[in-house]
Amino acid sequence: MKVLKKILGGNTLFYRGCMLSYVAKDLAENYRRILNFMKIDFIEMPVELCCGMPLLNAGFEKDFEEQIEKFKKKLEEFGITRIVCACPACYYSLRNNLSKDFEIKSIVELLNNLIEEGKLKVANIGKGKKVTYHDPCHLGRHSNIYEEPRKVIKVLGFELIEMKFTREEAMCCGGGGGVKSNFEELSNALAKERIKEAREVGVKTLITICPLCYMNLSENSEDIEVLELSELLIRGLGK
Repeated sequence: MKVLKKILGGNTLFYRGCMLSYVAKDLAENYRRILNFMKIDFIEMPVELCCGMPLLNAGFEKDFEEQIEKFKKKLEEFGITRIVCACPACYYSLRNNLSKDFEIKSIVELLNNLIEEGKLKVANIGKGKKVTYHDPCHLGRHSNIYEEPRKVIKVLGFELIEMKFTREEAMCCGGGGGVKSNFEELSNALAKERIKEAREVGVKTLITICPLCYMNLSENSEDIEVLELSELLIRGLGK
């Protein structure tokens, strides 16, 4: 398969993105195990091509367009027709620039569909436990995916308590858009404010589904447990 690693075959690319490929590798492994458990055919890039979002955030529009074109040619070279994204920023970038030529799905859309169709059954691991959910910017207000992650959390048995600012009004965690790299003090302050919101609704656990949100919120929380949705799904599957 040249640069692509064949896992089970098929024309679906499990796109990890830079964060899950090089930083939050444990989250990539979680989703890989979930997809394998579901016997979903997919392939991966062992050397991940960037979706170009950091270039766009930094104002390098021409470089971004060149990266997207490079990405598109690589997908066509290997016959990819469908992309499942584990990172909201990557999903936003690819959906807005490649959706005319490829089917682009966020992994939480796929997982929620499988649960609703009865093809993915999970244990009630959250019975009696209250949690809250943080909407990532690129998944929520930029892509209008609000209900799918909440449905998955509830299917796992958790009682979901919403924070004051949620859905399209949710506060940014401060981790994306180049803020963490260039304005670390501001980034940390935003994350601490979001953690404060979670504390104010009386929960001990905050769940999100974005590697940048997950890492920035985790690094700025002393008393609130921060989890990425894949960690709960792995537990729910008994893996």
